[in-house]
Amino acid sequence: MRQQTRRARRIGIIFAATIGMLILSAIFSSTALAHAAYKSSIPAADAILKAPPTQVSITFAEPLNPVGLVITVVDQSNQVVSVGTPTISTTDAATATIQMQGVANSDIYRVDWHTTSAVDGDQDVGAFVFHINPNPPAPTPATSGSAGLNPWILGVIGLVIGGLGGFFLQRILVRPTAA
Repeated sequence: MRQQTRRARRIGIIFAATIGMLILSAIFSSTALAHAAYKSSIPAADAILKAPPTQVSITFAEPLNPVGLVITVVDQSNQVVSVGTPTISTTDAATATIQMQGVANSDIYRVDWHTTSAVDGDQDVGAFVFHINPNPPAPTPATSGSAGLNPWILGVIGLVIGGLGGFFLQRILVRPTAA
C-alpha cells in the first residue's frame, strides 16, 4: 500500500510540474516568437483607398536593424513603384517607411518586406496588399455576432481544469491508510 502512495505522489508531482511548464511556456512563447514581424501599416493590409498613397509605413513587433531592412512596393503588373530605400522612424525604431509613386491604372499594390530584429538579430519576411478604388461601394451594415473566445483564454481554462483534475485525481489515489 505504501508503494502505491509513493507512486501516486510521483504521478501528481510530475503532472503538476508538466502543468507548470505549460503555463510558463505559454506566457513566454509570445516574446520568443515575436521577431520583427508585421504589426500594422499605413495603409492597412487589405485597405481600399481612393488614390495611391505617396508612402507606405509599416510598424513591426520589435525595433528594426537598418541592415537587412527591405521594403518593396509593386503594382498589379509587378512593376516596382517604391522609390529609394526604407527609412526607420526616429521616434519609433519599430516603424519603417518607403516612398512610392503610384500608377493611375493599377488597382492593387503588394508590399513585400524583409526585416532583421535589432533585439535578437532574427529575420522575418512577409507581404500584404492594399487596393485602389476611386468609387468604393457603400459600406454594408455590420452583422452582430460573437467573435469567439480568445485562444489564450481557452488555453488557460484548459490548464486550470487539467490542474484541478490532476489535484483531485491525486487526492483520490492517495488516501491515508488507517494504522
